[in-house]
Amino acid sequence: MKKNLIIFITYIFLIKYILLTTDYDYYLGQYQILPWIVYSCINLDSSGFKIGEEIYIKITGRFLKNYIEYYFYDDEESPIENCLVDPVQIPLVEYFNKVDKVLDEYGNYLYDIRYFTIDKKKENLGLSNGNMLKIIPYMQGLYDIENTKINQGYARIVGIVIACVVIVVIIIAIIIYCIYRRKRLAQFSQGGPAYNPQNVPVKNMYNNPNYAYPS
Repeated sequence: MKKNLIIFITYIFLIKYILLTTDYDYYLGQYQILPWIVYSCINLDSSGFKIGEEIYIKITGRFLKNYIEYYFYDDEESPIENCLVDPVQIPLVEYFNKVDKVLDEYGNYLYDIRYFTIDKKKENLGLSNGNMLKIIPYMQGLYDIENTKINQGYARIVGIVIACVVIVVIIIAIIIYCIYRRKRLAQFSQGGPAYNPQNVPVKNMYNNPNYAYPS
């Protein structure tokens, strides 16, 4: 109980500190991470991504919606008070492609880790060159956002699929082995191949002309 109270007080203090701080920095560089964000808008420097490339976003926290909104623009200056959806822009919607739920030691829900993929294609750029990307995640409280180099959500899915395929192959191999072993045991229990005395050569010493009879 005392430990939870300390965590709660620390949490409130951090929120108050962030809200009262005037030195905000909501700009995310390429392949960087912004921890402990409390504002619902991020400006990502997307000038390093070519048209046709994918931008991978990883967000950790409590989500109010199952999607994020985004749009590309070219203005490198975006005042804090205007860090909302630009009424001139029509934001696009992107749903997460993978989610990891984080629980505490008692199985209680803590937060999610969700992975999003944004395509920097001509259809999504509008009239801009796509130098900046505004991301609007709908979050509850503090959260982390990261621009990852690889599609971690896809990589995890591929890993799960590969593991499932390996398990299926092992199961099939075990079934085939069990069927083969069962057939072999059935043959042994029946005495092997059917006995046919006509197929057995008769070796009679009295029918052998070279046999030396005892005197």
